[in-house]
Amino acid sequence: MEIAKISSFIIMFVLCTLGISGCSINNNEFYNNTNNSIVDFEYPEESDFEFKVSKDEIIAKKGEIITIDCTLKNVSNENYYIEHGVETITYSYNGISEEINAIAVLDNFKSNSEISRRLNITVNESGNIKVFATIYVKPSQYSDQNKVYTFERDILVNEVS
Repeated sequence: MEIAKISSFIIMFVLCTLGISGCSINNNEFYNNTNNSIVDFEYPEESDFEFKVSKDEIIAKKGEIITIDCTLKNVSNENYYIEHGVETITYSYNGISEEINAIAVLDNFKSNSEISRRLNITVNESGNIKVFATIYVKPSQYSDQNKVYTFERDILVNEVS
């Protein structure tokens, strides 16, 4: 009876060990297949995206609110998974950056789609507004790998009385 219990235990142990190792082999195969698809992914050229702002130069009075329309467009024929901040398009005015929450957003940036934002900025002095968009292109929705793309435009602000 004792030998039967020990034999049953050994058989169960061997079967469980084979079952667990079989699962980890399958996971490794999936992981390798996932890596192969990431390795085959070709990141887009920077020219596959187009970044525009509605103004290059602004003449305004101190305290006046100026409006700048901005767009980042996917001009390629491909869809890309991108990660970006809550506001993809942000700005700094004379070196002082806009405050934005640092929450990451994942989007499927489809061919010919665009991300746009209207900036309303109060003129406080002459200087420079730097408008920029930063996106992280990912090989897949679940990938930890990415390539950073940053687009910038400068707008000259001339304050008049």
